[in-house]
Amino acid sequence: MNLAYIFFIFGSFCFFGQSLQSAPPLDSNSKDFLNFNTHEESIKAAPNPFSDYILIKGMKEPYILKVFDILGKEIFNFNSTSESAGLSTSSYPPGVYMIELTPIKNLDLEKVVFKLIKV
Repeated sequence: MNLAYIFFIFGSFCFFGQSLQSAPPLDSNSKDFLNFNTHEESIKAAPNPFSDYILIKGMKEPYILKVFDILGKEIFNFNSTSESAGLSTSSYPPGVYMIELTPIKNLDLEKVVFKLIKV
């Protein structure tokens, strides 16, 4: 009985070696690790999950657009100078893909990265 009581007290403070301390609150100005855009215009990629195409809208500046597979291998890139871009993805196998948009001219803007799933 004493052993169970000690485990209960110990279990209330620690669970499998992980502290139960609460995480610090996130700053409202902090950046999400998947979407680094900090400018007013919001760039969106849809649909997610996707099957045959990806549409990227809201690019007010020229961007270098790169597509990576889950292993980090670059599988496609091009320079986009229009406000939207469509990617045909019918030849991509199902999986997780990252789309990275890097501004070409306005270096004050930061990269935008999206994680999308092909079904």
